[in-house]
Amino acid sequence: MSEKEFNQYFSNSYGKRWESLKAAMLGEGNSQAYSHKLKKPYWLDSASVAAAMALRLPAEGEVLDACAAPGGKSLVIAANMDNGVRLLSNELSSDRRRRLVNVLDEHLPEELRARVKVSGFDAGAAGGRASERGRFMAILLDAPCSS
Repeated sequence: MSEKEFNQYFSNSYGKRWESLKAAMLGEGNSQAYSHKLKKPYWLDSASVAAAMALRLPAEGEVLDACAAPGGKSLVIAANMDNGVRLLSNELSSDRRRRLVNVLDEHLPEELRARVKVSGFDAGAAGGRASERGRFMAILLDAPCSS
């Protein structure tokens, strides 16, 4: 795939968000304190913020952050969800999942935290089950992590 085809493909996929997402991924790694609707700022790479902001959030329903630990992108998603949206932050590793829970508890206000659940299933395996099809209105799978 040529660079032009690559840019066209992702421009079609992400629309006007593609240029800022591409710039964040190609630029020098830089941390920022994300604080929108949080109890306190959470430091994460600007590419991680851009990846989470690129997700088209629905007006209602359930959203999946498939590889959620340590939790920065889940915080960005939660802070930008409409009231009718719930987030399932999934992390297969139990050690990383404990860190994820701590990050969510420490940074999300109670009203947002109540709409964020944490799970530890194999997202790849679950995706093949008929019972899971159509469950999520949006899915973020940032593997490996954008930062």
